[in-house]
Order: sequence, then C-alpha cells, then structure tokens
Amino acid sequence: MMRLVSFLLMVSVLAAAPAGATHFPYIGLYADQNHSDCDWEGPPYSTPTFWVWVLPGEDGVFCAEFEIVTPPNVINAATVTNPLAGYSVGDALVAPGTTVCFPTCQADWVWTHYLTCLILDTTKTQIRIEPHGDYGIVRAAICTDPVTDVEMTVLTHLFINQTCAIGERSSSWGTVKELLR
Repeated sequence: MMRLVSFLLMVSVLAAAPAGATHFPYIGLYADQNHSDCDWEGPPYSTPTFWVWVLPGEDGVFCAEFEIVTPPNVINAATVTNPLAGYSVGDALVAPGTTVCFPTCQADWVWTHYLTCLILDTTKTQIRIEPHGDYGIVRAAICTDPVTDVEMTVLTHLFINQTCAIGERSSSWGTVKELLR
C-alpha cells in the first residue's frame, strides 16, 4: 500500500513539473531524435543512428563528461558532436571519454552526440554510457555561480535486439520506475 501511495505522489509531482525540472541532470542513449525510444531491433548489417541526450536539472547544464562503450557486435561508423557545442575534447567512444560544453546554459533536453553504427548480428547487447575515465563518474557542469560539477544519473542505455528496461516512455516515467525499485 505504501508503494502505491508513493507512486501516486511521484506521478502527481512529476506531472506538474516542467520537462527540465528535475534536481540533477540525467543522460541517456536513444534510438530516436525525440529521446523516447531506448531500444533498437533489426536485421544484421543495419546502420541505425543513436542519440545521446541530456535532460538538465533545475540548474541547467553547461557540460557533460562521459564515455560510450559499444559491445563486440556493434561497430561505430561515425560519431557527430552537436554543432551547437562550443567546446568538445576527447572521443566519446575512446577511453577516457569526452567532455562536451555549450556556450550557454542548456535548460531543456539537448543532444551531445549522435552515432551511426553497424550492427553485425541479432545478439542481445547494450551500448552503454559509462563514467568518464578521468573522473570515475558520469558528470555535468551545472549553471550555478560558480559553475558546479555534479554526477549525472544515467537514465537509460541503448538496448540492441531487446526491449529496454527503463525510460521507454519518457524521462519522468523512467524516473518513477527507478524510484520504486
């Protein structure tokens, strides 16, 4: 009964909050430009595009630092950094990872990279967002004065040839499901 009350309370709070009104930022890998689909299924030798999206918290986001790790059945064909980013160093798919920053505070969903990948077979795997090798966490610089580094929550990885476990409808729903586990 307590879980049901907690669930209903969280749903009402999240439904009333604006899209970016979470306390801390989130990051996720998605199979679409609308940050709503965290899985992909298709035939071998397909070349889908996947997106890294950041949902800023209430203080916005200037920078994101992370690494993307691909499984053996996924070959990265191309990685594109958001052209609106004013600063980018490192490679998102090569250790220790990447730092990507925007010239202004981002207050709503923003993509940092998109990847075009070659999927070799139908094995069930994941493309994962992992901690930046130099910092040991997935982190963001938020728009406070002074700018502060905080740990980002990985909302979802990208599930290949399987249904994703969280974040499949929206960030708010994925957040509610995580909180109730």
